[in-house]
Amino acid sequence: FCPAAHHKQLLSLITHHFCCHNFFPTCSGTRQSPLKILDQCVHEMYTFCEQQGLTEVWAYMSNSWYSLPMQNLWAHSS
Repeated sequence: FCPAAHHKQLLSLITHHFCCHNFFPTCSGTRQSPLKILDQCVHEMYTFCEQQGLTEVWAYMSNSWYSLPMQNLWAHSS
């Protein structure tokens, strides 16, 4: 359900999001709350999927990876 042409971009985006953590400051030196990080990651993934016409990818990502319970799991694993 994800065309091969988008695999590299999608993997890069997921990898970037996986590395986001409130322990690491932003470029401006501030720390973001876990919910702010989740909000930004969700928005970025949604925008990417919408622009590329990847509705099935977004449905999978939003339900399986970009939900609050999964964000908590990601935060504990990093």
